[in-house]
Amino acid sequence: MMFSNQIPARFAILGCAALLGTQAIWMTLPEIFVPEKLSYQNRAAAETVARLAVIRGDLWANFALSYSELAWPLDRAIGQPAAARQQLEEGQAAAKRALRGSPHDARLWLLLAALTVKIENLDHQQSNAVVDALKMAYYTAPNEAELSPFRLMIAVRPGVIADEELQQLVRDELRMLLTRTPRPKAAIVAAYRQASPVAKSLIEDAVNIQDPELLTSVRSEAGVR
Repeated sequence: MMFSNQIPARFAILGCAALLGTQAIWMTLPEIFVPEKLSYQNRAAAETVARLAVIRGDLWANFALSYSELAWPLDRAIGQPAAARQQLEEGQAAAKRALRGSPHDARLWLLLAALTVKIENLDHQQSNAVVDALKMAYYTAPNEAELSPFRLMIAVRPGVIADEELQQLVRDELRMLLTRTPRPKAAIVAAYRQASPVAKSLIEDAVNIQDPELLTSVRSEAGVR
């Protein structure tokens, strides 16, 4: 009688053990195949690993970020328009898929914004999708100085900086660069060179408040008198 009462408990223990074992395999097996370096050359491997893990957001992020080489620099062409569009749309879809599992990852929002810029350039049009994705890249990592040069390069594009909320985010980023990073000039000069007239004015105002001498240097290096 006592033995029969223990049967349900033993089945429950075996079930828990099987579940934990399956989870361990699911967590560790994909790691064996994760590429050491993310690039277009091992993109297929990164996708296979992500699909094997099914809902591992970090692995889907790795796969999406393998498209980063298509996104930067923003003004670089990537071949014939038809082939370019296909690759860019694949990257855009990968970024959106990864964001479902990792909406906190600013790199993915930034990648989505950059790829969308390139797709819209092919269509000679502009939508709010770039601004929305760029805002999320700011909201999810406002103090990530490593992302600042890339965010600024998108923000200063014609039409993008027209958004008032984004203007404030850019001002805050410039202030952060000027007060917390040892060498902010390179990122600011790069953005200033590509900036629309409205964006140039915003950069000048923000930099002038913090460091008028730096503004003179930025204008000089960007070829503006």
